[in-house]
Amino acid sequence: MNIEIRILIFILLVIFIFISCKHIVVHRNLCISEKIYINKLINCIFHKPNDILKIELEHDMNWYLEKVHISKYLYSFVCVYTIIMNGIIPLLNIFELDKTIISIISISVSILVALNSFLRSEESWIRNRKTFEDIKYLLEEFGEENIDEETFMLKYKMIKKDNLNTWFSLRKGKSKNDNYNKNKKNK
Repeated sequence: MNIEIRILIFILLVIFIFISCKHIVVHRNLCISEKIYINKLINCIFHKPNDILKIELEHDMNWYLEKVHISKYLYSFVCVYTIIMNGIIPLLNIFELDKTIISIISISVSILVALNSFLRSEESWIRNRKTFEDIKYLLEEFGEENIDEETFMLKYKMIKKDNLNTWFSLRKGKSKNDNYNKNKKNK
């Protein structure tokens, strides 16, 4: 393999690693700042340390936030990896290099894309972010005393139930478009 090709591949891999590391750091910092905000919000609303609702909310919000960031990172990682590796393949073909390297890169891209499709990381990211934001908005309304505790509990349980129902429908193989088309037909 030419030295120029090796340098080009090395540069592209360094760019990929840099983008991945930057992405991880940005997501971790965002996750930490969101966790701090949510915990402050919950502590302002619920003053008793062993309040069951407070414990449940802290757990749920941290869980949703973690799932949001994992799904978003996985989705972004696969997208960036696919773009860079698909850019490398034509370069390798131009210089008529060993077909084994090209095959290995193609297989790795195919596996990652299939894994991303199987895990539905984009849909999970959007669904969990929506649930997180819905609960956060509900908490803010409750903290401003715009709704009473009974209404808060009812809406909170409904948000969680809707998320669970969406998760079940996604695991049964239905996509978000299937639910949209079904709702559109019923109207």
